[in-house]
Amino acid sequence: SRTSYGPSLFGFDPATGRSRITLAAKIWSRALRPNSGLGYLVDDSPGGMVTHEFGHAFFHSLATSRRFGDLYEAFTNAIDYSGRPISGYADHVNTESLAEAFVSVVEGVNLDHPLVRALGDFLAGDYATAAA
Repeated sequence: SRTSYGPSLFGFDPATGRSRITLAAKIWSRALRPNSGLGYLVDDSPGGMVTHEFGHAFFHSLATSRRFGDLYEAFTNAIDYSGRPISGYADHVNTESLAEAFVSVVEGVNLDHPLVRALGDFLAGDYATAAA
């Protein structure tokens, strides 16, 4: 099955247990990114978009993992999405907000945003402890 996230695609096939990230050629066009005043994406460079899609794959692997599933569920259930959106693209949509927060943590930007701070704390704390 495929789950579409805008012009890029993160797909997961439950029959094989494999994930795939597909980057459509049209994502490289700035014309597709309207100006929202927030910055449509945290990072609209090719690397930023790949990191965003990798974030979807990373969170999907956590959510479906026996080892990390409960930990990930507790983390996502505690998130308050009612604050300011992290980007124009991730306007209060939790999967997109998490992917955009992932880009922010990886790139060290938007560190004052509550979701970015919470994700950084989760990755450095509970996730790191469970992964050790």
